[in-house]
Amino acid sequence: MLDPAYAKHFENLTLVKELSGTGLALLKEKAQLANLGPGKTLSASEQTRWYLYLLEGQLKISSNGEAPQMVMPNNEPLFGEHATHATASTQSACRFIRFERQLFDTLLNEERLAGYEVVDVQVNDAESELFQQIYHASHNNQLELPTMPDVALKIVKLAEDPEVGIPEITKIVQLEPSVAGSIIKAANSPLYGGSKPVDNIKRAVLRLGLKSTCNVATSIALRQTFKTKSALIKQRMQQLWKHSVNVSALSYVIAQRVQGLDPERALMAGLLHDIGGVPILNYVEANKLDPSADDLETTIKKLRGMIGVLVLKYWGLDSDLATVVEESNDWQRDPSPEADYCDVVLVAQLYDHLNSPQSSSIPSFQEVPAYRKLNLGEASEAANAQILEDAAEEIASIKQILAG
Repeated sequence: MLDPAYAKHFENLTLVKELSGTGLALLKEKAQLANLGPGKTLSASEQTRWYLYLLEGQLKISSNGEAPQMVMPNNEPLFGEHATHATASTQSACRFIRFERQLFDTLLNEERLAGYEVVDVQVNDAESELFQQIYHASHNNQLELPTMPDVALKIVKLAEDPEVGIPEITKIVQLEPSVAGSIIKAANSPLYGGSKPVDNIKRAVLRLGLKSTCNVATSIALRQTFKTKSALIKQRMQQLWKHSVNVSALSYVIAQRVQGLDPERALMAGLLHDIGGVPILNYVEANKLDPSADDLETTIKKLRGMIGVLVLKYWGLDSDLATVVEESNDWQRDPSPEADYCDVVLVAQLYDHLNSPQSSSIPSFQEVPAYRKLNLGEASEAANAQILEDAAEEIASIKQILAG
């Protein structure tokens, strides 16, 4: 039980501030005080069970061969998510507040999902067993949702802070080699490239700018969410990722042609619009199911919007992205005369389905309200082909970046 004298300070700790009500009360009840004398050493690798905060005293932290830094009491966790090789040496008697990482993560996830009711989907006896299983699992909050990769989550949180600049983002990007390499690749691509190639992260981030760096890094990190070890669903997961990348690239170039919309935001909306399919495929893998192709596609089609909203709620992402996930398969969607990112993603899907086997089941451009609102010009076959031809280089560049 936490000493009442430290209760108010506890509520101001960075992570703790994300909780409220019952979750906050429970974490406060389970939090502990710990004392350590001078000349002692703490290793991040031995503290992975805990979030640890310095309450009194001072210590020095050494990490990745950098010069030791003196740390005084503050509201930040002592060891960050990726500081697995860091060590802290107490310079005086120190007191800490600590609480279990797993408990905090569980409470935070429950709070993010609290109050969200799964939208009713008509379920009847004729629906497949797979559909019934996944629907009821999601309805009862028993469906395992994918976690956002750590680097993506950190970047999203940093991007929300107006005090954060390029140096802070650069530090996070450097922690993930695959993301760092992709950032450099993006900076040298035709989409963002300058007259001279860049060969390090700092210059790449300076060229891209804060917003583009955050979006590219998050997009690259999200590739991990679309991966599976199961041969049974690997092909379908790859198809889902490929479609998401195509729609993402098309959303970017469409948003460039619409005043008031941010192409970078459209890119992210396109990438996430079918995220609800991932938990469905993971459910099939985890339960070793072998559904027919038709049953699997019907289940994904009917439940991806509902489950996708749960995923974004779980990740704590913005409501406008949740709208895209929930409504981007409603071709007749028309809530207002103003175009939004869901309209962009709807039309991007129309372009993606051109000349595909699914094109016969897709409405024409003229039949979709989103196309009219975006004011992209004549909806003829020749005009649509011309738009794709004009944007071919940009689309190829974006797809190459996202492909890694």
